[in-house]
Amino acid sequence: MYLSRNMMKDRGFTLLELLVVLSIVGVLTATAIPAYRDYKARSFDFRALSDLRSLTMAEEAHFIDQETYLSCSNTSCLELPGLSAISDGVEISATGNDESFTATSTHQKGSSKVYSWDSSAGGIQGD
Repeated sequence: MYLSRNMMKDRGFTLLELLVVLSIVGVLTATAIPAYRDYKARSFDFRALSDLRSLTMAEEAHFIDQETYLSCSNTSCLELPGLSAISDGVEISATGNDESFTATSTHQKGSSKVYSWDSSAGGIQGD
């Protein structure tokens, strides 16, 4: 069967049309990837902040029972009452005495932000 020139023209895309589509996809990808990375970093930071808040409540529960705050880091903090787990990748530590405690947390895959808690200063610091 013989196809006319006009019918052959309508059967596919030209190279220029394909290049334009690929360049548009490239621009959209170039703008979306950094935004996605920032989103992921913020979610990891939120894990660190959430674990820090859980640690502070556990420290207060420990203080009610023992009248002292516990010094701990990472998995040793699981000795605190009510603290059953620390999120994967979160590095957390607390330094306590008979009157107050300070604590810090960060996530390895986060934005390198370190969250700090100082019980004598009233809570979270620098946020």
